Parts: sequence; C-alpha cells; structure tokens
Amino acid sequence: MKPLLEKCAELHMPVSIHVAEDAWMYENADSTNDGLMNAGTWKVDMSKKGILDHDQLVATLENAVKNNPKTIFIACHLANCCSDLSKLARLFDTYPNLYADIAARYGEIAPIPRYVHDFMEKYSSRIVYGTDMGTSKKCTQQHFIFLRRLMNTFISGIFNYHWPLYGLSLTDETLKKFIVKMEKRSQSISENYRELAKSRVLGAENYLKHFFCNHFFNFFTFRGAYFDNNS
Repeated sequence: MKPLLEKCAELHMPVSIHVAEDAWMYENADSTNDGLMNAGTWKVDMSKKGILDHDQLVATLENAVKNNPKTIFIACHLANCCSDLSKLARLFDTYPNLYADIAARYGEIAPIPRYVHDFMEKYSSRIVYGTDMGTSKKCTQQHFIFLRRLMNTFISGIFNYHWPLYGLSLTDETLKKFIVKMEKRSQSISENYRELAKSRVLGAENYLKHFFCNHFFNFFTFRGAYFDNNS
C-alpha cells in the first residue's frame, strides 16, 4: 500500500478508507449494548482467532495517517467512532491530514443531536459529506433535512431505524464548508484520476472507481439540495 499512498500524496488525491465497524458490533448482544436491536444480526465474531477489536482497528488508521503525513485520509463513517466521538476528535487534533465523512451513520449520531451538533460545528473544516446510500435526489434531500432540522424535532420515516432520530440543526456556514471541500476534492480527483491509473499501482484504478462513485458523486446532489432550499 505504501507506493499507492505516496502516489496519492504526490497527486494531492485523498484516500477514502473504511476502518472497523460501530463499537456495538463487537459487544455482546445484551442489555448493555447500545445497538441491541441490530446486534443480533450485525456483529463481529470476536471468537475467531486473530480478529482485531474496534479500538485496535482504529489504531491501524492512526498508524497509517501518522506514517503518511503528506497523504490526505478521509475516514468513512466518522471512522466508526460514533459511540465516542472524542476518539475521532483526538485524531483530528493530532493529525492535520485526517478528515472524515458522515456517510451512513445518521442512525448512530441522531439520538445525541446536541453533542453531535457541537462536534460538527467545531470540526466542520475536517468533515465532508457522503451518503454510501446512492445518489438519488430523494436520498440526498433526506440527509439535508436531517442536517438542517432543529435538534428538538423528531424525524420519522427516514432510514428505518429502531430508535428516535433528531435533527442536528447545523449552521449554513458549516453546510457550505461541506460543499466547498467536496467541490475542491472532486475537481482534484477528476484532474488526476487518469495519471494515477497510468502509474500501474496494483488496484489503483478499481479502488478509485469505487471511491469516486460511492462518495464524491453524492456531493453534486447534496449541493443541489442545499441551493434548492436556500435560493
């Protein structure tokens, strides 16, 4: 991976990386598990030999970020630290080359809207938009409702979660930061995609196609949803 990461740094191309899963997937499915209603189906079998737990996997992310300071990393799904965002905050404070997207973790962060609101406002320059749920206009509009709606407003009929979801009431300034960062990153990838593929680094082309389609394409519909609601 080192040659690929170095080439990404050279081309100013971010590395989008999925590390670990939500913490509740590593815990016993009992009354102490915050994700109990999902833990019976979605779980990591820690009885298998050599399986790393949640914190150990997050540590591998930290090592990669630390050992490649010139490479920009985007940790998908808030680095799967939704149960304790202070872990991600520490990484943000320590490593300026680390960013995170908010894709597909609304159900995990919406039950604690005030804490998440303060976290996203504080680290708005390090957080980017993503869905991991497709690129439809309806999907992106639902996300926009969640990000903009007041914190004391219960949101029903979105994402089909088992527990109450509340809006994050993010400011216009923060949402615009999401948009500007995504626009710049999208332009960077568009300009440098073919050059990286030509480098013949193993898996580079397929990796970038997956990243570009599942994360950055979502930016354009989000940008449209934002300006449709603020025109």
